[in-house]
Amino acid sequence: MEQNMITIRNLSKEFKGQSVLKNITMEIPKNCVYGLLGANGAGKSTLAKALAGFLKPESGYIKFGKRILFDSSTGVDLPPQKRGIGFVFQNHRLFPFMSVRKNLLFGRHFANRKNALSFDEVVLFLELEPLLNKSPSKLSGGESQRVALGRALLCAENFMILDEPLSSLDPVLSNSLQGYLERIHSF
Repeated sequence: MEQNMITIRNLSKEFKGQSVLKNITMEIPKNCVYGLLGANGAGKSTLAKALAGFLKPESGYIKFGKRILFDSSTGVDLPPQKRGIGFVFQNHRLFPFMSVRKNLLFGRHFANRKNALSFDEVVLFLELEPLLNKSPSKLSGGESQRVALGRALLCAENFMILDEPLSSLDPVLSNSLQGYLERIHSF
């Protein structure tokens, strides 16, 4: 079962002397949807960014199966592009100087995926064909979120992290995106 598990042990992170994460320990089975709930400022986004490699914790370790992503005791700290994690930020973070097509393909060269979804499969799945040549500045909130999901799907080797994927959407778009998320899980 170990190859199917994300293991976090004693993970701690501080900002300006304030403990944001303190000895977080958890195991997350692969192929499941796992949600973190908590008040604003509780450390959910900090934990997500530490898992993905965007923030370096002070202590602890993170493993995916037998592969160590971070271990403070041995100095292992794989950069984000070597972790095989698709990440969708709260604010989408699309590159404004790239078309939707280029945003989708960004990071693909870092991924070392076997049996991965193809670019065409992701475009079809998320209904992105009419958007491929557009600039991110011309997209609605829901379209931007779908592009961010597509980029994460194309980059994800092991798992995906979605940081508040529905927070900035109106109820209609939120329901629509929930449908996409359910379909992603079934892939």
